[in-house]
Amino acid sequence: MRLAWKEILRRRGRFLSVGITLLLINVLVLFLVSQLAGLDSGQTGAIRALDADLLTFDAGVDQSLFRSSVPVAAVQRARSVSGVSDAGAVGVLFGTGRTQVEVVPDDLFDMSVFGYEPGSPGEPANLVAGRLPRADESGVGAIDARARTDGVALGDVVYFAESDRPIEIVGFVEDSSFQLQPTLWVGLDTWEELLVAVRPERVSDDQRANLLAIDVESGADPDAVAQALDSGLTHTESVTTADAIAALPGFSEQRRTFLTIVGMTYLATAIVITLFFALITLEKSEQIGILKAIGARTRDLTASVLAQSLLLAIPAFLGAAALTLLVGAALPPELPFTVDTQAWLTVGLLTATVSVIGALLSFRRISRIDPANAIGGAGD
Repeated sequence: MRLAWKEILRRRGRFLSVGITLLLINVLVLFLVSQLAGLDSGQTGAIRALDADLLTFDAGVDQSLFRSSVPVAAVQRARSVSGVSDAGAVGVLFGTGRTQVEVVPDDLFDMSVFGYEPGSPGEPANLVAGRLPRADESGVGAIDARARTDGVALGDVVYFAESDRPIEIVGFVEDSSFQLQPTLWVGLDTWEELLVAVRPERVSDDQRANLLAIDVESGADPDAVAQALDSGLTHTESVTTADAIAALPGFSEQRRTFLTIVGMTYLATAIVITLFFALITLEKSEQIGILKAIGARTRDLTASVLAQSLLLAIPAFLGAAALTLLVGAALPPELPFTVDTQAWLTVGLLTATVSVIGALLSFRRISRIDPANAIGGAGD
């Protein structure tokens, strides 16, 4: 370690330039994974907030919230299926929200409405202020906390689409947006009133919702319960919440795109580190030969190179983390940016790993340096 640190100080300009390169690469990667986490959260928050083990859709719609239609009466049949502890119906509407009864363009914001049965699966988790609608009240709702950026506060009234039905905001729910727009959570009866007002073509003789939220009994196999549900109900497809999220339009493709960019960035990082240490090793062949001649072991010299790689990688990552946090704090609220601690730690681990691998590739050159040739100036 002492040898590694002395060489860094002696060639601090060169090591500093590589350290800055690593820092900037890490800023790029951390920003990408934070944007991906923000996009994932903004697209899927409402599905995750349902806090259900399984979601039951209409069969043949590829788990699409937009096209699925399930009878509310199926809730009672679902509750009788072996392995099901409880079930609830969830209805979904997509459109615009506003805070004034008159439609004013500057007052409009994108909003989805999720109707649920209070006290049943499908009730949103992550309440951070106020309360949720109760089963015995109508015309009230809790809304995703990001609606605060649109000027919505507790006690305000919001309207949905063309409906003039006022919905009083009695609570805020964290991380419950859908398709990057805030979600308004209301009782199923209120949701049906809005459905009649803004989507009359979807009204049918039997009461229908978009999906069923299912809680599975402790110890039961979710896959087996899903099969039992689809056998006991008519024309349904039950999947886990994770599978329903993966089926959202563009979700999987978006993740693959971001992860491919991150992977290519790390490949470039490995190439930069490898070339740097190969050049450093070539330049100091004579010094390495002298050290070998006086008894230095190859593994000790290699350990010194590895120490240098970590002395570059760790400060570069920590500096990049601080810089990325500053950039994220300066971003406007509408831009998705979420710090995923686990993802950031993974980036740090990958940075250290790639740096070590790049340094190890210089091991072969170090091991082949012959003291006699190196001291004589011939090198390897």
